[in-house]
Amino acid sequence: MPTSRALLTCLLALLLVAGGCGSDQSHDHSHDEHNGAEVHDDHDHDEHGHDHDHDDHEDEHDHDHDDHEDDHDHAQEDHASGIHLSVADQEAIGLVVDTVRTGEVSATISASGTIEPVAGRQAVVAAPTAGLIRADQNLEAPVPGDRVQAGQVLAVLAPTDDGSYAELKARVERLQRDVDRAERLYADQAIPERRLIEARHDLEVAQASLESLGGSADDEGYDLTLRAPLDGWVQERMLTPGTHVATGDRLFTVANTASVWLRAHVPAASAAQIRNEGQQATFTVEGYDEPFATAALVSVGSAIDPDDRTLPVVFRVDNRDGRLKIGMLAEARLPVEGATRGVTIPATAIRTEDGIPVAYVRTHEDAFARRVLRLGPSDGVHTIVEGGVEPGEAVVTRGAYQVYLASVDTEAGGHHHHH
Repeated sequence: MPTSRALLTCLLALLLVAGGCGSDQSHDHSHDEHNGAEVHDDHDHDEHGHDHDHDDHEDEHDHDHDDHEDDHDHAQEDHASGIHLSVADQEAIGLVVDTVRTGEVSATISASGTIEPVAGRQAVVAAPTAGLIRADQNLEAPVPGDRVQAGQVLAVLAPTDDGSYAELKARVERLQRDVDRAERLYADQAIPERRLIEARHDLEVAQASLESLGGSADDEGYDLTLRAPLDGWVQERMLTPGTHVATGDRLFTVANTASVWLRAHVPAASAAQIRNEGQQATFTVEGYDEPFATAALVSVGSAIDPDDRTLPVVFRVDNRDGRLKIGMLAEARLPVEGATRGVTIPATAIRTEDGIPVAYVRTHEDAFARRVLRLGPSDGVHTIVEGGVEPGEAVVTRGAYQVYLASVDTEAGGHHHHH
């Protein structure tokens, strides 16, 4: 019995312990579930907070990106705002600026053209007969660019055409002696007047033949002296001392270019707008940025050229400074009725870089900005600008190329610093 009671007591104790543990586990599990729910809620809250922060960050990023694109677009339009050129350098290159203004630009017709000599102010000196250009007599012959006077010796030619020139020169000299003798005899009434008239006629014919070869009875010896036909400048020289030339070979071209002609080729569609009196034009030529102005209208063609469908219009241009050269290509603008009002800048302020019209604006005493332009009508002197600059700004009209070089240096320096 004592043993059975002891066993019963142990079983009861084990049941009590097991019940307590179950209760504790159940309580602990519920507590853990509650805590888990709190943790889950906290996690959801954290995730929500994270999404919110992420959205804020994306909004910030998008905003920054938009700002960056705006800055980038501005930089594209004004990419050289950091161009620096010292005042001393500006003075050294003769930099000039002009103010952007609001004004009117006359309507114009664009036409291509060429610079030509004035009619009658250019001449070719050719070999009148075959001969030798003796080296010892022609070492000082003028060269292109030399100024010559009418009648000045250009070259000396020793004829080699079987002595015909020498014979003609000798005949003129003989006939001159015959005329001198006839005049003396006629004065003494030893011959009739008819004989004197015949002698003079024979001399005049022989002199005309000699002059047709460029010779003169006043020239010494039997060499042919070639002279400048007009005042002007030597444009071409094809003469080489010591060589033989054939009859008709070109030796020199001489032109007086103090005045030149601009021959403009106006499109047929615009020909009706050209005035027959008082028409003027401005034009640019290769090698010069600044425009030239015509001095007077010479002629307006009476027919359209069937080959290129243009009307020739010729202007006289003052060229005493010699900058315009015969054969230069020109782009002309002929003003016609009508005008356009807007923001204007001098045509000399416009540069073309990679096919894009640009101007350089002085933003500070020693700082410049590159502006891409949207161009409107132009009269060759001023151009309407539809975008890129504002009235009151200062654009570079002379020295823009040096500012461009400074922008290249600035970009190269910034790129190097970046790396």
